[in-house]
Amino acid sequence: MRRFVVGAMAAACSATMLSACSSAPDATNGNGKETVTITFWNTNTASDRPAVEQIVRDFNDSQQGIRVNMTIMPYDVFQQKILPAYKSGSGPTVAAFEASTVAGYAARGLIQQIDDLYSPGLLDKNAMAPALLAPSMWNGHTYAAPFEAGPAMLYYNKKLLAKAGFKEPATTLEGIVEQAIKTTRYAEGKDQSNVYGFPIPDHASLPIWAPLIWSRGGEIVSTDGKTSQLDSPQTVAAVDYWKNLMQQQHISPAGLAGSDMSNLFSAGRATFVLDGPWSTTNYTAAKVDYGVMPFPAGESGSQMTIAAGAALAVASRIPNASRQAALKFLAFWNSKQSQVTWSVKSSYPPNRTDIPAGELAANPTASLFAAKQNMRFFPGAVLKANDIVNNVFIPTVQRIERTPGSAADVLKSASAALQSDLQ
Repeated sequence: MRRFVVGAMAAACSATMLSACSSAPDATNGNGKETVTITFWNTNTASDRPAVEQIVRDFNDSQQGIRVNMTIMPYDVFQQKILPAYKSGSGPTVAAFEASTVAGYAARGLIQQIDDLYSPGLLDKNAMAPALLAPSMWNGHTYAAPFEAGPAMLYYNKKLLAKAGFKEPATTLEGIVEQAIKTTRYAEGKDQSNVYGFPIPDHASLPIWAPLIWSRGGEIVSTDGKTSQLDSPQTVAAVDYWKNLMQQQHISPAGLAGSDMSNLFSAGRATFVLDGPWSTTNYTAAKVDYGVMPFPAGESGSQMTIAAGAALAVASRIPNASRQAALKFLAFWNSKQSQVTWSVKSSYPPNRTDIPAGELAANPTASLFAAKQNMRFFPGAVLKANDIVNNVFIPTVQRIERTPGSAADVLKSASAALQSDLQ
């Protein structure tokens, strides 16, 4: 699943709009009992689709009284349909929402508390990766279960490094930057043939600028989600550092979308890209001689990367039979067996921490992404996540990429706008 754009959140649905949502018992099973059919919407249209389809088949085969009917659609179509579907009473029982939007959906009453998911016989909370639990919480309650999550890791082109005299990628971020500069081949007006050391997208992508800022001790939002730190001295210094690398060393053109970055790497015209596990299939198909490594620690000494992921939420105001069926499906998705299937087939790391590495051996890339490393969702569990990313962060980065001189003034005004969205 490629979650490159945080979708816009519309106004809240009323309780009456949601009262008819989802499913009800609609058939009988072999024992003459009613079968509860629940609906499941997601956006897994890419190379991870077969893994999702396999786990849904496994769940349906394991149940006598529950069936999941799944609909897979492109991300933009999902965003267009989800709220109108809830309003008309035809919304899904379960939906895979972008992790950073869970708090917003919860606050608007579109999804319900599922604290009882973590109870005996369903799912052991202690087995789940802690980084995946925080985005599913709102006001101290659980509103979603982990669906998929993966860290952005550093892909590198072995041939471009070797051509520049490097046997291996550097182990520090400063070393990576040096290699990016030395492998860049830039000429003004040669956009179709230039080689870029480290393409950095600014829209329709993972928010790559966030880990770049973190890597040099900067911050965007305080850990409690209440205070903007976008204009702190550390953040200004970090942004200026990367901006100068783009403008003066030409390691990346400005204005890239996530697909532009991926296309450059697939074409052998990028040395390093920070990307997620979903891209391994495409890069392999493009016959790029590449390796994957964790995003290294920067000057601040801390190693932190951006997380991309989604969470499974249950619609509000549905029949109890549908609710209980949905919880069983969420627990099944996060079971050991399902998470091994998911990881091996999709290259995503498992959501659980108790799966031995040997069980992922069939997919070496999955093992790499499952290795312990620090990752964070951005902007985190805040109500106006969409506004923060789409209306503040992205326009600010785009302006900075094209503005000479220090980014201090731009970040100061952006920080005020960000603070308004945090209140």
